[in-house]
Amino acid sequence: MNELSEFEINKIPLPFRSYARLLIEKRSPYFDVVDFLLKEFEFHYKKAGQSQIVYMINPRLLAKQVELLVEAKQDAKQLEPSVADEYREKLTSKNVCNTILAFFHICEKKGKLKKGEDFYATTVTSGRKNYHVKIDGKTLNVYSKMFT
Repeated sequence: MNELSEFEINKIPLPFRSYARLLIEKRSPYFDVVDFLLKEFEFHYKKAGQSQIVYMINPRLLAKQVELLVEAKQDAKQLEPSVADEYREKLTSKNVCNTILAFFHICEKKGKLKKGEDFYATTVTSGRKNYHVKIDGKTLNVYSKMFT
């Protein structure tokens, strides 16, 4: 991944700094969230005929999807249940939200993407947030370079 310096990491707001470090270290399940999103971005961008799209992220649904993915990866490694429980950290909607925001902050710091222009959040009446990401050739390239 295109590494951030410690100085750049320290510019990320405190609640998301530790998540940014987990992403940089490619720690599961946090990196799995970003990896899943990048694959989704690319799939939907190609499906749309490589025209600009806005991809909506629902953290609650994303947590469920990534949780299934992580479980499948663990099954493939055939870990014993007690080892698997210690190996895996619980993925919650809150963790997913913080991971997404850390992802945005990293891309903003290093990739020169702009909050409000390339990505933004909306709040539904129940208070739940959804995140929206503009996907075009430029942004997809930046996202992919940050986490490959």
